[in-house]
Amino acid sequence: MGLLKAALPGTHGGTDPVDVLVDFGPNAGAGLGANEFLIGADDGVFDFEFRGTFTVDAKGQPQLTVNPLALAGPLQALMTHICKDVLQLGSSCDAILSDSVLIDGTKLALPARTKAGKTSGGSLALSAKLPFELSDSTQVSKIVVTLKVSPPAALVP
Repeated sequence: MGLLKAALPGTHGGTDPVDVLVDFGPNAGAGLGANEFLIGADDGVFDFEFRGTFTVDAKGQPQLTVNPLALAGPLQALMTHICKDVLQLGSSCDAILSDSVLIDGTKLALPARTKAGKTSGGSLALSAKLPFELSDSTQVSKIVVTLKVSPPAALVP
């Protein structure tokens, strides 16, 4: 389990429990090559997914990176879902689909930590901070989506 937090401009937003899936490649079943990862957060209505690459540092910890261009579509779809399905604002949400998504890749944070278990595969802690801007022809709205796996989830081989 995890928590997904996001707010559209002019709303207070909220935190929703989500089922979080983190897959590391190579994993043919998930369509992942070596050094690729997939993160999914499912609230039961919408599955927010994004992919990226990872390396393993000298301490054996994964270092996750994501291409901002590849993240733009999933973030836009997530904002549309929150607007329509969570806030139930109806057709006024359709404008989000034509907005530009601007992401500064230097501000993305995807810290992940693993811990080996004595009797099991161990655990994974993840806290993703994904700031971006939605922009139409008249205004720019700053938004931050956070995703946290807490407590750390068991690693599944």
